[in-house]
Parts: sequence; structure tokens; C-alpha cells
Amino acid sequence: MPINIAIIEDDPVLRQEITEYFNKSSKVQCLLVVESASKFKKFHREFMDIQIVLLDINLPDISGTEGIPIIRRLLPESEIIMHTIVNDYDTIFTCICCGANGYLIKDGDFIKLEKTLIELSENGGAALSP
Repeated sequence: MPINIAIIEDDPVLRQEITEYFNKSSKVQCLLVVESASKFKKFHREFMDIQIVLLDINLPDISGTEGIPIIRRLLPESEIIMHTIVNDYDTIFTCICCGANGYLIKDGDFIKLEKTLIELSENGGAALSP
């Protein structure tokens, strides 16, 4: 059974690349792919079994950090993984305090990203970039 994810990413090229990669995967499937937290709220359906949300920080309307509690309300059982280029301790700490389950730095390695999501789904814990 594949892991169901949602992707909230405003960069159209990266959003397309991640979606295309996971569309070829038998282990991870994208149920919802949007460019903003407000679109996530609009198109989210509670019957969707989203297990992991990949959430960018620098979004055009509601920042990823501000979006964490919104997503947590909509999907209390889902893992929220920040997927961002922002790499400073204050932001990481803020995201974790707001309810994020992990923090991964974007590096373009989708194979590694997929392995991390599978490991998180199967074993729990936190997904953190070194």
C-alpha cells in the first residue's frame, strides 16, 4: 500500500519535478499537490488519507510556519515535514515548536527524499536533515 502524501510547494518547476518523480513510484503517491497553504485548505477533503504533508516555508500567502497549525487541525494524524531551503536553527526550532514532525533541506535528491518518507511512515520518529 503506497504512502499518501500532499505537497505544498510554490516553485512550479520543483513542484512538477517532485510530482513526476512520485507519480512513477509504487511506494509513495501524491494525493494533493498545491502551491499555497490557502489552496490546501480549499481543496483538502477530510476523506483523503494523507499520511505525510511536505510543506515549504516561503509560501506566497500563508507561510509554511503559519500553515502548520492549520494543517494540524485538518489532518491531526498526519506527519508534517518541512521541505525547504531555509537552513537556520531559529526557523527549525519554530517549525518544530509549531507542530512539524520533521525538517528536510531541499537538495534535489528525490530518491533520498522517498527513502526518508518511507522510513518515517514505517518506523515513525522524526525526519531531520543533518
